Amino acid sequence: MRLTLTRKPLYGLIFLYQFKEEDPSQQESSCPEHIWFANQTTNNACATIALLNIVMNASGVGIGPTLSSLKDFSKDMTPAIRGYTVGSHDYIRRVHNSFARKMDMLAADLSLHNEMAASKAKTAQKSYAKKEKTEDVSEAGFHFVAFVPIGGNLWKLDGLERQPMNLG
Repeated sequence: MRLTLTRKPLYGLIFLYQFKEEDPSQQESSCPEHIWFANQTTNNACATIALLNIVMNASGVGIGPTLSSLKDFSKDMTPAIRGYTVGSHDYIRRVHNSFARKMDMLAADLSLHNEMAASKAKTAQKSYAKKEKTEDVSEAGFHFVAFVPIGGNLWKLDGLERQPMNLG
């Protein structure tokens, strides 16, 4: 199979993979000022965050008045606060939810309820037994991340990581 690229610009790539937590030491110590990067603070929003992390860094792209306003408003925020701002933005939430199926939203609500119940049970139990950390691939979820060329380098913009990662 041969892939033919058009002459249209490529602003980024979104990659779906089975999530595995990465080494935080490979992340930037802080978010460079020339990069707009938001953390994912809302469940099941990784594709939306990946898209935003691409378009907010694409030069020469008309993102419209709503996203331009959000970009200007959030330019001095940390990635975490930027993520909370995105998660509470009515327009983005409405567009994001328009692509979600009703059952997906109900499942997410049930998952949050179950997580909260499990957290309360752990707190009440106050067990001090140490458990080994095991990785169960069947339990791992899938996650979207963005790879974006910015300033002559390729950056991995993963909303679940604290900072972007310069891949060179």
